Amino acid sequence: MQMHQEDNETKVLIAQINGIAEAQRMSIINRDAEQDKEYDRLVLDEKAREFEENLRLNDKKLDLEKQKHEDAVRLKEKEIVQKSKTVHK
Repeated sequence: MQMHQEDNETKVLIAQINGIAEAQRMSIINRDAEQDKEYDRLVLDEKAREFEENLRLNDKKLDLEKQKHEDAVRLKEKEIVQKSKTVHK
């Protein structure tokens, strides 16, 4: 009977040790998951910053192209006016 009781106590101790080990394993997994989330958030923040910067640069480029086009149109209009003045003389 005592041997059976010792066997049961051993099984209880093993179960407790396994429970503690599992809790520690889950803690490590959760910590790793949190670190992964933080890393993913930092990567996403950097991608968002790069996107915003590219958007700003593209906006500037578009403004420059628009100005260039407007200048070309004004030059063409001046040429037309000049040509029409010389033709009507």
